[in-house]
Amino acid sequence: MRLACQPFTMNCKSDWPAAKLGVEQWQSKTYSLPMISAEELVGEEWAEWYRLTPAQRWTETSLLWQTYLSLGGSLDPEPDTQSPFFDAQAPCPVPADGRPGLRVIRRSGV
Repeated sequence: MRLACQPFTMNCKSDWPAAKLGVEQWQSKTYSLPMISAEELVGEEWAEWYRLTPAQRWTETSLLWQTYLSLGGSLDPEPDTQSPFFDAQAPCPVPADGRPGLRVIRRSGV
């Protein structure tokens, strides 16, 4: 991991460092902290996402939803069987392929 150091000046009016260094010395003291790149923290794909502006993220998200829906995704919520309003007899949506959700197992000797 490569760390880059960037100097910064700390401007603090706190009393505790002033007792050790004096207010003038404390206010003008420069510290160097290591800078870690976004790629090192979250990977290249997420770093690219974080660099987008909110408007760009909104546009990319809408494109992702269009792709999801075109691949057969649904915006219908999953049934919550723990909810007091859950009705097991209520009609449920038909899968996109029209088949039942469970696979039928053959019982014959084929």
